[in-house]
Amino acid sequence: DYLVMAAWLAYLKSKLLLPDMGGEDQPSGEEMAAVLAFQLRRLESVREAGNNLIQLNQLGRDFFARGAPEAFTVTLRAVLDASLHDLMRAYGDMKRRQAPKSMSIEPVKLYTVEKALERIWRMLGETPEWIELSSFLPDDIADPLVRRSAIASTFTASLELAREGKLNIRQDGVFSRIFLSANPNGNQSLADDEPENNPENVPGDGNDTVTAEDPDSSEAS
Repeated sequence: DYLVMAAWLAYLKSKLLLPDMGGEDQPSGEEMAAVLAFQLRRLESVREAGNNLIQLNQLGRDFFARGAPEAFTVTLRAVLDASLHDLMRAYGDMKRRQAPKSMSIEPVKLYTVEKALERIWRMLGETPEWIELSSFLPDDIADPLVRRSAIASTFTASLELAREGKLNIRQDGVFSRIFLSANPNGNQSLADDEPENNPENVPGDGNDTVTAEDPDSSEAS
């Protein structure tokens, strides 16, 4: 700024000392003096503004920054303000939203062993001929799952009847067909199992004898 002012003063002095050549493009001495006065006033305003800024409070000299931040803990405490009527209504609303769901189980449509036992015994009868196991399966089964259960139940029923001695089972080889035939002695063994034909199974009267010896009675004798 000082260099510019010095140049303006030298130029203004030269214009005042040298005669006017009558050039219209160049400013006159009065105009240049007015411009110089404006620049001086502007420079003074800038200096005054700078001094005002310097006089302001500065960080680290007039005031200081805050230190480590403080940790605040927020504690929320719920205060219940409800009457008995409000509690009952809230409980009723909750129970309505949680309506019990009923569970329904579809009945099982599988072929049971009891049905297989009845069908085998009815079809086999007392015929001693060998009949293939698949012949005892029902013909009106379309569901594959029910048909597999019928095969398993029929095979289980045949094993149970063979264990009781009511029929005979034959299989000529591994994974070959299974044949069934009625056991002629099966009806007799079945009759022997009836309560009226077995005296051990008949309920006793007041004169029953004790088969197991009582150790206390033996010692007393």
